[in-house]
Amino acid sequence: MSQKSGRRDNWELTMSNCYASEVPPDSKRRKKTKETTTSWSMLPDEIALICLAHVSRFDHAALSLVSKIHRAMVASSRLFNLRQEMGCTDVSMYVCMKVFPNPTPRWFILTPNRRLNPIPSNPYQVPDSSSFVVVDGGIFVIGGLINGIPTSDVSFLDCYCHTWHRIKSMNRPRASASACFVDGKIYVFGGSENCAHEDTWAELFDPETQTWAPLLCLRKDWDFETPEYKNIYQSVVIEGQKIFGLDEKGQGFYFLSSDQIGNRNDWCIIDKLFYCHGTRGKILWCQPDDLDWKEVKGLEKLQHSLSSSRNSFNINKLCSNSAGNIVIFWIGQSLDLCSAEISVERRNGGEIWGKIEWSGVAFEVDSLLHSSYGFKVLFSASVYV
Repeated sequence: MSQKSGRRDNWELTMSNCYASEVPPDSKRRKKTKETTTSWSMLPDEIALICLAHVSRFDHAALSLVSKIHRAMVASSRLFNLRQEMGCTDVSMYVCMKVFPNPTPRWFILTPNRRLNPIPSNPYQVPDSSSFVVVDGGIFVIGGLINGIPTSDVSFLDCYCHTWHRIKSMNRPRASASACFVDGKIYVFGGSENCAHEDTWAELFDPETQTWAPLLCLRKDWDFETPEYKNIYQSVVIEGQKIFGLDEKGQGFYFLSSDQIGNRNDWCIIDKLFYCHGTRGKILWCQPDDLDWKEVKGLEKLQHSLSSSRNSFNINKLCSNSAGNIVIFWIGQSLDLCSAEISVERRNGGEIWGKIEWSGVAFEVDSLLHSSYGFKVLFSASVYV
């Protein structure tokens, strides 16, 4: 019998024992409750962890209040590793935003009821122009500006226990760099005034060895003295192997990560198509090989109904979620932070049409006791934990 099959049998046996007894009469309720608690504490750790691995992470906080045993198991790294092995991970959308006038970015998690709840933020996080990379179980915050000066600082948000960790700094200070995660490594492009040389314009980080190394380019015809190669604004991963980058002139290029080799904002890839946001609430799409941006159809009603917002419905942030849909954020008429999820499909004729799956207020100004006069979403992405 395989280890996976054995775990499944143990889970079924444990659950059958849990539900074998009926609810005791009132006169015996206290005695039975004590016996149930005792029987749980007598379970082998492996069986207890398998049971807890099936519990959603959103319920771990409440579960940790049951007893010291539950609290220790919920906080155990063994539970995290077991959830990963069994595929019992939850996916959550994390949002980093500035809440003015506070210069320090704050972090939130989008709950199942589509509201932003605060999580511990990093009081030492670089305030401006950082890059963000999602990996399994966490988010890297890379570089940025401190008092207008680029920094090489790197930090990591552990999304399982919501703790922050300092990571080895980059070789070069960088701000507004483009970064992505491919084949177990982090690639960082541009963002430095000292990128006029082939061995400094980009570098990669190996999480296993915790080391940074320069990313050498195999394109000998590139002139690294030209400004466009100093500023790589966006990059995405295609089919898990190719890195597609976009420079400040809107020109694209490919890197083949396996060999280690029109400016649009917040672009992502869904089903091998690029998406980004335009002006006045428009969402654009294009093929990777031509960058001929076209408007996503079917969203006119949403654009019209929200055209009276404070920012003329300019989208503040666009990203994709685990369902393969687009998620957008914008500032509403009442200065609340609003959000919507949009599914997309290709119809006859090749046009892309969007459908609003849900839309509403994600974060209210009242949540900040009227101490804020605006938001700016810096980053948003789905993380599997």
